[in-house]
Amino acid sequence: MRVPPLDRKELTLLARIGALNKIEGIAHRRDAFWPVERAGKLEGPLLRQQSDWLKDDSKTLPLRQMDLEERLVADDAGTGLTIDRHPMYRRRPELR
Repeated sequence: MRVPPLDRKELTLLARIGALNKIEGIAHRRDAFWPVERAGKLEGPLLRQQSDWLKDDSKTLPLRQMDLEERLVADDAGTGLTIDRHPMYRRRPELR
């Protein structure tokens, strides 16, 4: 109640950095993009009458899960840091 409503840009950033991963039905970061996009779209007069057309009950979403590199880039772009291991941790074997 004390937090102001989030806009679409803020929700997209939260999805990109993985902050919405533990919400029911969201398995990974890219799964979170679908509900965020749906929540940010206004229904026009045509779809307001038939809003059940917008519902998507499919359990399989078309976007694949982010790999490690994509997660690191998303974390750095969104927050400037990552909660995963340090990025050099993954590169050390290549440097030996």
